[in-house]
Amino acid sequence: MKPTDSDPYSSPSTGLGTGVTDNKNMQKLPRISTWHVFALNILTLGLYYPYWLYTRTMIINQVHTKKIPDSLISTVLAILIINILFAFVAGAPAEEQTNKVTLNPLSLMYIISTWLWAFTIRNRIHQMTHAVKHSGYWLNGILTVLFPLLYLQYKINEYIDTHQAESSLAT
Repeated sequence: MKPTDSDPYSSPSTGLGTGVTDNKNMQKLPRISTWHVFALNILTLGLYYPYWLYTRTMIINQVHTKKIPDSLISTVLAILIINILFAFVAGAPAEEQTNKVTLNPLSLMYIISTWLWAFTIRNRIHQMTHAVKHSGYWLNGILTVLFPLLYLQYKINEYIDTHQAESSLAT
């Protein structure tokens, strides 16, 4: 009998993969305590948030075939810089109220664009982990909206910890 024939006495084989390549790709994302991310975001007055998104984007673009567009990164960072400049101008005592009115739409544009960026990263993580709804690696959309930075880092940490534990058990 050939090994490809159905032999009731042969050892069983499965088509299950180990996901090692995805594990290695996810392992490239840094594991940082979610509390440290929270503290850094507070201490930097929110400037750690775009830095975190940028650094994770650069890592994901190195390992993923579908790149996160540079235009998204440039747009968000440009809105952030303009928003900061308008905040300084609006805070000047001699300025008119028109600058304060422009600050609110810019802030809203910044929030929406960073959500879009966070959801793009979430999408790439789903593809890297082969996550499906109701699986342990699926990132919840509502939690991504409410706590984008913290939730994404928490799920990255969870994935890394799970696969480190699995690899240590296998050895």
